[in-house]
Amino acid sequence: MAPSYLFNLKVQKVEQICLFELSWGQGQRLTTQVEYPVALTQLYQDWRRAYMNFYQSQPLSQPLRGRCIDGGVAIAPNNWQALLFKAEANLMYEFNHWLQSAELYKIRSTIAAAKVSDKIETVKISLIQIFLTCAPIELDRFPWEAWELGAEFGAQEIQIIRAPLNVGTPQTLQKQVNWRPRILAVLGDDSGLNFQGERNALKSLFRVADVQFVSWQPQQTSLQVVEQITNAIADSSWDILFFAGHSDESEITGGEISVAPGVSVAISQIAQKLSAAIERGLSVAIFNSCSGLNIANTLIDLGLSQVIIMREPIHNSVAIEYMVKFLQGLAKHLDIYESMLEARRYLHTEKNFAYPSSYLVPSLFCHPGATLFRIPPSKSWQQRLRYYLPSPVEAIVIVSTLTLSILTPVQELLLDGRLYVQAAYRNVTKQIPTQTAPVALVQIDTESITKGKLSDSELLPMNRKYIASLIERAHNLNTNVIGLDFVIDTPQKNIPEADKKLSITVQRAVHQKI
Repeated sequence: MAPSYLFNLKVQKVEQICLFELSWGQGQRLTTQVEYPVALTQLYQDWRRAYMNFYQSQPLSQPLRGRCIDGGVAIAPNNWQALLFKAEANLMYEFNHWLQSAELYKIRSTIAAAKVSDKIETVKISLIQIFLTCAPIELDRFPWEAWELGAEFGAQEIQIIRAPLNVGTPQTLQKQVNWRPRILAVLGDDSGLNFQGERNALKSLFRVADVQFVSWQPQQTSLQVVEQITNAIADSSWDILFFAGHSDESEITGGEISVAPGVSVAISQIAQKLSAAIERGLSVAIFNSCSGLNIANTLIDLGLSQVIIMREPIHNSVAIEYMVKFLQGLAKHLDIYESMLEARRYLHTEKNFAYPSSYLVPSLFCHPGATLFRIPPSKSWQQRLRYYLPSPVEAIVIVSTLTLSILTPVQELLLDGRLYVQAAYRNVTKQIPTQTAPVALVQIDTESITKGKLSDSELLPMNRKYIASLIERAHNLNTNVIGLDFVIDTPQKNIPEADKKLSITVQRAVHQKI
């Protein structure tokens, strides 16, 4: 497998000048200055306004996962979808046009031509990672993940991963990820939201991960809610912290999350609990909520390895669609960036008409030099077998169903129910024929057996010569259809000519079109 290569790119804006600084390898460094286009800020604001108005004005099932809405009320009805498509096109054109400027050519070409050298040979690499740091936060709001970097050189895949400007805590030594990582899913304030899609997606990971849910309860006080969630974070060893609900930016407090109706918690308030969790092995946080830039910066600063956030407000329906696809990627053992990329592509290619511009919103923040998280594939045959085995609940259902299905009373009950449903369906759909042929049901009685001179040994099983005489009698009565209800298994050895007689009688009746 060809090696990957890592670059660090820092972009800082001072007044109307942006300083780009690229560093890599053994202290290599490139710097350049580029004038910041004034129009870019206005185009971003136009795009964000169209984005907000579209998702507030559409008849979608749930609202945004944030409390702060620009101005609060959507502008009167317009074709916001068309305006949003146009605003996105204008923003992305100006953004990529700026990044394709001549002043940045040396940086772009250096990244695209990355090679790794040793004493023997120089090898072309297959994967380039760029850890991107932006300052101030206004630059961080741009969709850097959509930068068409390397396209002009036909370069291989380039991953753009964000890193905060300030990192005060060294990254905790990343423990080896268990085959079954442990996930704590915190479901916060669900006012106007629906977490069922995320619940189901998280539960579907049971074959590759252990998931525990914690959420507020109606009878709890605000203090009890906060203590329940923070204690759950710190009191056990987790690999991933997942949060769904309302959140918002707050530079002073490091971002805020709403854990229950009317109960918000600043990240700075629970920093001590989070640090304890990080020391126990917590390495990844996933926030499926609005406006998470400050949250990501704060958590990486605390020493967390990787954080997935939404930079902008996100609609509840979009959040669910995105997270389901993202978790499916993790379940397939993709790393956290590949899972995010697959989910973003899904929103862009499959859902862009329903959820325009939503693919631009997710971002991955990493501690510089962090190894991207992935759920490792199983190694032993026991682990592989566990992947295919049903869950305990599924096993109980399967065993119960099989046990009941072999009981005769249950079989008869199911058959009666099936016949009743079929009869009702035929009655409702008028499939009952108006003209019916006469049907005569004939039962073999004692008198008939006596006349046939059958001994007790010829009753079970029934003498087939006697059966042949019944068919012949029905044939003589000009019967069009003859139906018999007998169990016929092995040949009768005690009356060998009986089987031959029955065969001849049936053949003759068939040939004469009974």
